[in-house]
Amino acid sequence: MQQGVRIDNGSNFVEFNYNKFLNNKNLGPWNGCCAFLHIRVWTASNILFHGNEIGNVVTNYSEAMTAETGSTGFTAEYNWIHDTDALAIDLHGGANNYTVRGNKLEYISIRRDGTVWYGNPASAIYNDGGNTGVMERNFIDHAGVGMQAMSEPGMPAAHDVTIRNNIVQNSNQHGIVLGTWYSNTDGSSVYNINVYNNTFYKNPNGIVVRPMVSATVGWENNIFANNGTNYVNTLNWNPGNTNYNLYFGGGVGPGINVLTLDPLFNNAPAGDFTLLLSTRVTPAPRRTSPVRWTSLAIRASLEGGSTSGLMRCSNALRPKRSASRKVILAR
Repeated sequence: MQQGVRIDNGSNFVEFNYNKFLNNKNLGPWNGCCAFLHIRVWTASNILFHGNEIGNVVTNYSEAMTAETGSTGFTAEYNWIHDTDALAIDLHGGANNYTVRGNKLEYISIRRDGTVWYGNPASAIYNDGGNTGVMERNFIDHAGVGMQAMSEPGMPAAHDVTIRNNIVQNSNQHGIVLGTWYSNTDGSSVYNINVYNNTFYKNPNGIVVRPMVSATVGWENNIFANNGTNYVNTLNWNPGNTNYNLYFGGGVGPGINVLTLDPLFNNAPAGDFTLLLSTRVTPAPRRTSPVRWTSLAIRASLEGGSTSGLMRCSNALRPKRSASRKVILAR
């Protein structure tokens, strides 16, 4: 086992800003023998990775960036993570109170020629037993799977996770998976998951529903457009609380109030998910959730704004950070 950056032993209030982590590789065989713990946060709190580039990373049986058991208050924001052989960001084993915000993730477990590393498509953002976290404003392009919230065997339950205002396009398999792959009958390990205001475009499958505690799971105000199949639920599992989603091309999913309009993106193939001025989409009625529009792109269009700043990391999108940080590592 190799280690790259390790944050452990009660470390707290540490920042990694504007560094480059490039061409770090484990070249051992993919047979369970080898793993490269590239960036891993263990028993530590309030660790920030901001504005870094992480690319051309081969971790074998590991991940490019991991918040591990004992991690609390981990934040990964406005990083560019690209060309990895496996998972990009993993919230693992009880990692809690995390934020994954405004990152650009591309070619995650997918080579530039379209082939899949090890024949094993992996997720760009993977909550495996993490809890009490937020995934927001991330742009994911050409990953094996966009996002997942679940627990592998032996992991704590995945719960209290909010997934909002993300764009996922061109995945090899799925835009998002809700529920566990490790049982067809027991969903008790996945609960209190909310999926709002996301756009899933041109993925083979938009959303895949697996066993979960359905009464505690909600997915509303999302756009599923031009996917091969927008909604997949082979087990006919209760999909949870779902409403006011837009489905265009690829079939319709569940919900009493659904939209089947062409969202008329300005230039989706170029990553511009703002809407043409002629687009007319009715917002969902006011409710207790802070999210009331059909997607980040629709909200921006209706309010006269733009999603283009999502990846530009403009100062307006960056939350102010406390001056009490103790250690700052910068390039």
